[in-house]
Amino acid sequence: VLAAFGRIWVGNIAGDTQTVYFSDLLRGSDFTTGSAGYLNLQEVFPNGDNIVAIAAHNGFLVIFGRNNTAIYANPIDTSALVLQDIIYNVGCIARDSVQNIGTDILFLSDAGVRSLARVIQEKSLPMNDISKNVRDDLMANIASEADLGKVKSIYHERDAIYLLSLPTTRFVYCFDTRSRLQDGSARVTIWDSLE
Repeated sequence: VLAAFGRIWVGNIAGDTQTVYFSDLLRGSDFTTGSAGYLNLQEVFPNGDNIVAIAAHNGFLVIFGRNNTAIYANPIDTSALVLQDIIYNVGCIARDSVQNIGTDILFLSDAGVRSLARVIQEKSLPMNDISKNVRDDLMANIASEADLGKVKSIYHERDAIYLLSLPTTRFVYCFDTRSRLQDGSARVTIWDSLE
């Protein structure tokens, strides 16, 4: 569920993992009249990818599948809602790993923590791996997680840190988002044995 652009956006309703429903403008409980409607991602995501998370960033609606990411433009006026871009083979594996950090969105993919950065001049969406320097250990710990639904994250704006908590392995990865290293990754501190 996402509240953004004057609407409520909902995915994974009653086992339907490929449709995002949206409410009427400024009427969050009305999903049947006015400008309410739905997006069928079966037509967008290949091979029946499932919706994992929904986010808003920079005037775009971002829909994360497990294996792909779709970006829609004009989410305020749903009559002009259009698929802006799709990023194949990069999705989100844990819904609660998605955090909007103001200038970017961070999320956990099947290859580590990623950054979705929009480059306005080039109108492209490069993917940045901010966990590059700890990826092997992080992915080994992710593989040990019994339930990815219990993986949680938070962004602490004052300290500019993104925390990713893995409850089964009891690790918390702390990514410093203030400035990137030369390879584009973030400085990382790993806290262990945390309940």
